[in-house]
Amino acid sequence: MKRLPMLLGSLILLLSVSISSVGAFPATHPSTTNTTGDSVQATKWYPGHYFKVGRGELNSFLNEQGKFKAILNNSKVTGVLISPTWRSIEPKKGQYNFSIIDRSLQKANAHGKKIILRIMDRSFHDSCGGANSPVPGWVSSGKLGGKGCIAALWEDRVANDYITLMQRVAQRYDNDPRLAAVLQLESAMSIGSLPNHQQKKKEALSNYRRITQAMAQAFEHTIFGSYLNYPKEFVVDVSNMLATDLLGTQVGLGGPDIVPSRRDNTIVKRMQALRDKLVLFGGMDGSFQGSDSPQKLCRFQQDLGSHFVIWATWRKSGGSGIVDSTLSFLNKQGCPLNTKQPATLRN
Repeated sequence: MKRLPMLLGSLILLLSVSISSVGAFPATHPSTTNTTGDSVQATKWYPGHYFKVGRGELNSFLNEQGKFKAILNNSKVTGVLISPTWRSIEPKKGQYNFSIIDRSLQKANAHGKKIILRIMDRSFHDSCGGANSPVPGWVSSGKLGGKGCIAALWEDRVANDYITLMQRVAQRYDNDPRLAAVLQLESAMSIGSLPNHQQKKKEALSNYRRITQAMAQAFEHTIFGSYLNYPKEFVVDVSNMLATDLLGTQVGLGGPDIVPSRRDNTIVKRMQALRDKLVLFGGMDGSFQGSDSPQKLCRFQQDLGSHFVIWATWRKSGGSGIVDSTLSFLNKQGCPLNTKQPATLRN
């Protein structure tokens, strides 16, 4: 009987901890743990072949329509890259809707696949304020290129809001074994039509460095890839930071345009220089994949030592038929990639 008060006290303490944990997220997302009930204690390591799900193709992927049925059911495929927009994940400041990520993880996992996640703050095709704008209405934005839209990362408060978003993503998914990696925003920005655009670009790239540093700390078990293409000086600066100040964390290096026609680009040369020191991501955007055969693209990625290869599912020359030819090549000839985990990764 003397032990009863002690047991009651412990029960009250346990209930209070559980309630506070539930209160940490909106009611629709009550926990930071993953829905599988599993967790990881060391670096998640799922190198291999991934296919890009276009922003407008998420429903087709979730419904296993067309090419995505073939991708999900192919044993040579490790997973897919999804790119939901910031607007879809955080339509109002501090109010998160992770349902599209949750559903994508569930769909991929049902087929034994993994997810690479990239939350988009920009579009080269959809204007700001429109129905398909990637930027939430509460976030400052600017015109990107001819008709696109980009979050105003040159403003410190916008960069801080994006960091907060990604920290919440890390809290929710970092220990989820279904998530293979997270990619940062690409560095290129065509904002020449904006007033004081050169200063804005300088400030945006400075904040990009700060976002990279914050993400390297937020993700303890998930590879976080810095996704670079331009400008040249910035690619050199950030890749040096990854290889020095952030070495020993979960950082990786790559870009969306890692194809033979761009072998002379700075990002490709930096990947060559940092082979086996950093995790490498070879993204092949459909706009630049051109008419290169899967064999040629595979050899290029192998020569670079890429750990994660992200194939396009559409291109200007060939449309969605690129998936059939890529899967056929992987099935018949295969494309072994670099699976050696860099010794510098945090464990």
